[in-house]
Amino acid sequence: MKYFWTLVWGFILTHVLAYVANSMLGLPYEFKSASILAIGVIILLYFAAAALYVDPSKKQHS
Repeated sequence: MKYFWTLVWGFILTHVLAYVANSMLGLPYEFKSASILAIGVIILLYFAAAALYVDPSKKQHS
């Protein structure tokens, strides 16, 4: 379920960011390029989450 919500929110927030950035630059909004960017961002988020995950059973107790 967490992968689904990451996909949904990553897609929405990347499109919002692309719309705002294009608006500030005076460029037209392009759904296709924003979608390609969203897929890249989501893949990076999945890799970052996997790299930063620490297994609770392997944590050292201090």
